[in-house]
Amino acid sequence: MKWISPKAIILSLALGYLLPGLVFWGGEWLAYLAKSDFLNSTIALIGIIWLVLFMPLVVGYLAARYAAVLPYYHALGAICLALTYWGFLYLKAGAHAYSPWWLLAIYIVTSIPLSLAGAHRAVRQRPS
Repeated sequence: MKWISPKAIILSLALGYLLPGLVFWGGEWLAYLAKSDFLNSTIALIGIIWLVLFMPLVVGYLAARYAAVLPYYHALGAICLALTYWGFLYLKAGAHAYSPWWLLAIYIVTSIPLSLAGAHRAVRQRPS
């Protein structure tokens, strides 16, 4: 039996981060075309709230739901990969010039407990 399922981790990251990211990027693009500052700032605020609060919860839930064994470890592995990705993106791509440092700090502090909470929810929903 395989202990770690890469499919569960990759699928949870894709569904938790890539699809919502594409939706928010499309919304930003539409707001830019409409030349609406209110719409642009609203979409940015919703994106920040989604990134900090809901993405770790969704990724932890999906990783634990798709994992056959060790759901909490799958959730922890998926969120650690996401934290590594966002840390490199923040430092390497120059995102620190556009977003405050405390946003990354809040994201790091909240993402692991929220991911484990999502995994706990998935474990409780499993049939016995």
